[in-house]
Amino acid sequence: GAVESEFVRPLYSSEGLLPYRTLSPRRAVIPYDGSALFDSQSEQMQLYPGLGDWWARAESLWVKHRGKNRLSLLDQLDYRGKMRKQFPAGTHRIAYTASGMHLAAARISDARGVMNNSLYWANVSSVDEAIYLCAILNSAKMTEAVRPFMSYGKDERHFDLFVWRVSVPKFDRRNTTHKRLVLLGRTLE
Repeated sequence: GAVESEFVRPLYSSEGLLPYRTLSPRRAVIPYDGSALFDSQSEQMQLYPGLGDWWARAESLWVKHRGKNRLSLLDQLDYRGKMRKQFPAGTHRIAYTASGMHLAAARISDARGVMNNSLYWANVSSVDEAIYLCAILNSAKMTEAVRPFMSYGKDERHFDLFVWRVSVPKFDRRNTTHKRLVLLGRTLE
């Protein structure tokens, strides 16, 4: 269907995130008008006929195929605030994979982009801070340092929030080591 372009956003996910860069993101329809998320029952939806039609069809398919899940489509999209927390997007963000053989992180400079649940993300204060964090997160030493925090057994490949259990110095643009990491990160990016 035809949806108003303001509701079609780049969708970043783990399969498109590589160390220091992303592949072309997928596209997602997100019913967010700059101030709130809304569904087909919302007054805002009446202002956007393309989105309204598309969302009503998507909700119908969701209800038909959701199984035991009783959440509405919007409730699933924003489960535990996972979508709402992304707005407004920061000017500078980093994203990293939730799982994998090796931790991968990239700078996201697309303020319209949204992250799916296979990525963790954070707003940062500057491009240099983003590159600094990516240089640390993409290092083999970081993957090695996180491993002891991961659960062992059948599947010990989930980084989740364990990366922040490792001591990472706060970015200081005057610190010569931090400046060197930014220079190296820029080269690798």
